[in-house]
Amino acid sequence: MRGCASYKRKNQALILSRRAEESNRSIRIFTDVEAETLPPSWNNEFPLAKGEPLPLEVFPLIEDFEIVLEQIKGTSWGYHMAFFSEKRGYIASFPWWDHVELDLYRPSFTFPEDFEQGWEIEIFPDGEYMYVLESDFDHPEAGYHSWFKVGKEHYLAEWQAAIEASHEIVYLANLEYNERKNKR
Repeated sequence: MRGCASYKRKNQALILSRRAEESNRSIRIFTDVEAETLPPSWNNEFPLAKGEPLPLEVFPLIEDFEIVLEQIKGTSWGYHMAFFSEKRGYIASFPWWDHVELDLYRPSFTFPEDFEQGWEIEIFPDGEYMYVLESDFDHPEAGYHSWFKVGKEHYLAEWQAAIEASHEIVYLANLEYNERKNKR
């Protein structure tokens, strides 16, 4: 697994915004990623059934949780976002959230409630943790195949870094566009 993650990281650019620099936070931004080089997705050994009580005490703690933004080479989908762990690979993703950088850029950004597919992700706080449960994209009725917890402060810091990075992505894209336009 580490070989896959390291290979993929050759295409990374760390984008830091002013606030992220002050707090020593950065976010991994991947551009022109070859789809076949993506690391594998991680699933829990057993899925959790929907509608059943959640055994929060057995949710694995993901201490190396990251939010990554990725742009797949040869597509026009913009950036996508995923929850990632260096040890596990992808731990949750947002498969139909195209151009996430534009949504995160908006001052009025709120987390989307409907992704137009049968796939589901549940995210909620409880005490000092944020809990994440994701259903299988092809079989959402089968329960949650990926479920874990993250320290709430760490989780929120990753979201803030993703929002700040989206501002840098949009700024740089606009700068590049204007430079091309002015060369005409």
